[in-house]
Amino acid sequence: MADSGSNWHRKHQDVDPEWVVKAIAEPDGRDWDGDDIYYSWVPERQKWLKVVVQDDRIATAHIDRRLLRVLGVPENG
Repeated sequence: MADSGSNWHRKHQDVDPEWVVKAIAEPDGRDWDGDDIYYSWVPERQKWLKVVVQDDRIATAHIDRRLLRVLGVPENG
């Protein structure tokens, strides 16, 4: 999977690219709304990461504050 030239990383420099790789390889949750959406808990930040993939490219990867309210903290988190 391509990283779309790392454009997502320029906007979200607080996101470690390793978190993105883990979110796609071992997601804590997935969704689909025309794009593939991956959710992953980031223990060191105590927050959820949301990765959106469009046409086999990472469109965005960012910490999603809304998910913490919706999903809470995982039991193993």
